[in-house]
Amino acid sequence: MILSNNAQSANVFWIVEGAVSLGADTRMEGTLLGGAAIAFGANTTIGGRALSGSAAGTIALSSTTISVPVDPSVVGGRIWFDSNGDGIQNPSETTGFSNVPVALLQLVFDKLTIDLGTAAEFGALAGGAISGTGHVEGDVGSGTGAIAPAITSTGTIYETGHDDVLAALDDFSKAYNDGKNRAYDVQLSAAAYALGGTTLTPGVYKIGAAATVASEVTLDAEGDPEAVFIIQIVGALGTTASTGNVILTNDAQSANVFWIVEGAVSLGANTHMEGTILGGAAITFGADTTLGGRALTGSAAGTIALATAVSAATGTPPVGYPAPIVVGDTVTDTNGNYMFESVQPGIYVVRWDLSSVTTDLRITAAHQGDDDQLDSDGVFGDVGEFVYTLELEVLAGSTHLNVDLGLVETLPAIKAAALADLAAALAAHLLANYYTEANWTALQTAKTDGDAAINAAIDAAGVAAARDAALAAMDAVPTGADALFSDRFENIP
Repeated sequence: MILSNNAQSANVFWIVEGAVSLGADTRMEGTLLGGAAIAFGANTTIGGRALSGSAAGTIALSSTTISVPVDPSVVGGRIWFDSNGDGIQNPSETTGFSNVPVALLQLVFDKLTIDLGTAAEFGALAGGAISGTGHVEGDVGSGTGAIAPAITSTGTIYETGHDDVLAALDDFSKAYNDGKNRAYDVQLSAAAYALGGTTLTPGVYKIGAAATVASEVTLDAEGDPEAVFIIQIVGALGTTASTGNVILTNDAQSANVFWIVEGAVSLGANTHMEGTILGGAAITFGADTTLGGRALTGSAAGTIALATAVSAATGTPPVGYPAPIVVGDTVTDTNGNYMFESVQPGIYVVRWDLSSVTTDLRITAAHQGDDDQLDSDGVFGDVGEFVYTLELEVLAGSTHLNVDLGLVETLPAIKAAALADLAAALAAHLLANYYTEANWTALQTAKTDGDAAINAAIDAAGVAAARDAALAAMDAVPTGADALFSDRFENIP
């Protein structure tokens, strides 16, 4: 069952008076309200609830995954003009910025690749003995067993139990457990599975028992050289002689392929394998088998029997985490408001696209004052580019309508506006009043001094103070009528 176009499992209800039987390896969405028994097939999943209340209303689970639906959340806010530049929305600051693109990005914390640490330097690394003949690109080391003298290497063949080998085995253990415990994207089978003839695209795959490769397995990176393949095999892995090959295509890189095998690995003669084998038991190579990657097995029982060439893994593994996922995009309304609804729990950032906003503005300082509802949340970036918030945790059923962004004029723009105010005031005085020659000179001097003070100011507050002082000085210059009245008053006997 598939949900589409914003359908929510929390809003789906199955009222079933009779028995419910869900087939193996299927998925159901919604709440089952049953009047009788509910039986789940093997590996069935349900995004919802299984509820059956009568005495006969039994529930039979079989490796079933039940995910209770959560209430969606809301994320929104406003882009406003921060007229005084204090980073806090004031009641008088009603101007917003419309048609600004806004995106909600969800952060993904599943690591792209498996970090091998110092184990990455080894082409063959074992807790136990390394026997046979073969050539290895990379270091060779064993924690407790002997290394056959017929084995050659482009790197260092360490003495058994060398400190560098023990450190690498410790890193191997971390990498093996990381790969083993990754959440899988696709379960190929809960039982044994024949991989031969399949094509796998990037992702994490799980096989619940032994895996065999009787014919070619193709790993298709779909044109992405950083694509990662992780194949988790609970049992053993065996390839058939001459035909059980692993092929890389469409930019797939051996450095990004990981085989997490809990059982023994047996590679048939005259076959080719790609990727790093992280084994929980012995790894055995048939005659003339080649491996583009690494053979790593960490336990004391984890021996390696070579009869082959082990080539270094090629390519550069991606590091860190995948890029954030855009889960919603919109534009601000006429008042600068935006909103994302039906947001699922997770870690997000809000991204504002200010590429088309005038450069006379800049983002205001973030997280000012004591009220999170009124401050600006833009931290990274500025006008002319993307601006991002810090990480935002969204919990089930929560509302975040305070993810805001303030824009303030730049100092040059503020100065230009203040100079324009003085020029306009001078013109207004000239049109509305009569001045003696001396007073007209005084008026112009007040304006010129104000211009100089504004240009010398180093912040918005200084500009405002200089402008206000100049306007006051201009207002204080006597007009012609004032001067005439004063002269007449002085001549009264």
